[in-house]
Amino acid sequence: MLPRNERPLDTGLHSPGEYAYRGSVSSARHARAHRGTASEVAPPPELGPGTRIDEVIEAAERLFVRGYRRSSVRDLAAELGIRVSSLYYYFPSKDAILEAIIRRHLDDIRDLARSVVARGTAEGWPFREILRTLIYESVLFLIRDRRAAEISATQTRELPEEVQEALKPPLKEYEYTYIDVIRKGIEAGEFIETDPFMAAYIIFGAQVRLSAWFDPNGRLTPEEVARIYSTLLTRAIARNPDDPAFRPTEK
Repeated sequence: MLPRNERPLDTGLHSPGEYAYRGSVSSARHARAHRGTASEVAPPPELGPGTRIDEVIEAAERLFVRGYRRSSVRDLAAELGIRVSSLYYYFPSKDAILEAIIRRHLDDIRDLARSVVARGTAEGWPFREILRTLIYESVLFLIRDRRAAEISATQTRELPEEVQEALKPPLKEYEYTYIDVIRKGIEAGEFIETDPFMAAYIIFGAQVRLSAWFDPNGRLTPEEVARIYSTLLTRAIARNPDDPAFRPTEK
C-alpha cells in the first residue's frame, strides 16, 4: 500500500490520525462519560512506542482485507505489538474500527471529487475535461487506497444497519458529483443525450473492482491505468469521441 500522503491532489483533508480520533472515538467518550468528571478519567494508555491512531487503522486494513470475520481485536493488538486494553480505549469495538476505515475512505474520495470539480469550474474547463480528470484522479485514489476500497466494497455489510445508513451520505455525494458533471455536459452539448444516472453508474461499475485486480508489480503503473480508464470512459459518452482532446496525455 502506498503512503497515504501520496495523494493525486491536495484536497485539504484531515490527517488519517485526526479523522480516526474525531470520527471513531466519540462513542467511546460517551461510554466513559458516566464514570465521573474529566478530572477523574484516566489518561489514555500508550499504544506503544511510535504507534499512532492512523497506524492502528492501517494495521486493521491489512487484517480486514483478508477477512473481517476471521480477524479479532486480539489479532490486531498482536499485529501492533500492544495490549488489547489499549485498543479498547480508542475504539469501543471491532465494528468501530471497521466503520473508521470505511468512513475515512468515503470521506476522502468524496472530498477528492469535490476538489476536482471546484478546480475545473474555477479554471473554466469543458465538462469533458472535468469528467476525464474526475475519473483519472478517482482511479488513482482507488488504487492507492485499495485496501480500504476493497473493505468498503465487500465488508460494509458486516456493520449494523444503522451504521450502514450513516455511511451512505459521503458515498451519495461522491456519486452525485459525477451525475451533475455528466448532466451539465449533456446540456452543454459535450456529451451524447443519455441518462446521466446510468452513465455515472457504468463508470462506477468499471471502478469498483480496481482494488481486486490491480497488481502493483504488474506491467501498468497506476497513472497508466488511470489514463486508460479516464480516456475510454469519457470517450464513451462524448459527442465527438475523435476530438484530439481525448488522446491520452500525461497529467
